[in-house]
Amino acid sequence: MPWGQGAVAASGYRVDGNAASVVDGVPTIARIENGAIVEREIEFSLFQLDSIRIALNNPDFTTADRVREAIAKHLGSSQVEVLDSGTIEVWVGDKRNAPETIMAVENLLVTPDAVARVVIDEKSGTIVMGSDVRIAQVAISQGGLTVRVRENFGVSQPGPISLGGNTAVISEEPISIGGRQ
Repeated sequence: MPWGQGAVAASGYRVDGNAASVVDGVPTIARIENGAIVEREIEFSLFQLDSIRIALNNPDFTTADRVREAIAKHLGSSQVEVLDSGTIEVWVGDKRNAPETIMAVENLLVTPDAVARVVIDEKSGTIVMGSDVRIAQVAISQGGLTVRVRENFGVSQPGPISLGGNTAVISEEPISIGGRQ
């Protein structure tokens, strides 16, 4: 039987006494955070692998595709495939090359997709947003404070005699903040 070691986070507990007992949650379920150390080795050979699979910690199709692109540039597009949002399969050409393939892939740099995130602290009223957050037209009012965000479109057009100029739509987002004086 394999053994494991690491910090165990239990999801419940059970306490028994002579005349009473208390159960909260499920006392038979626990988790070892950040994996575990396996005490007994499992038979395995890299030289038997036809492919390796990369599992993303945070599944995301954009990140998976960026990983695929980086591997395809290094090994060739026929060597890699995105299976789902969290799994990328890399084909090993010659079974003897599995270690070299792993070494080549593990050193590639990939920028993961940033999640648009908003964190609101109700107690202090603080709102923190990531750069990928987009706000549609909105008006927010709380107490004596009002915030309005609108999107207006303008057109930038080159002069009549200019060469190579292009007409472009420009987005203007006036934000107004007001309160009681």
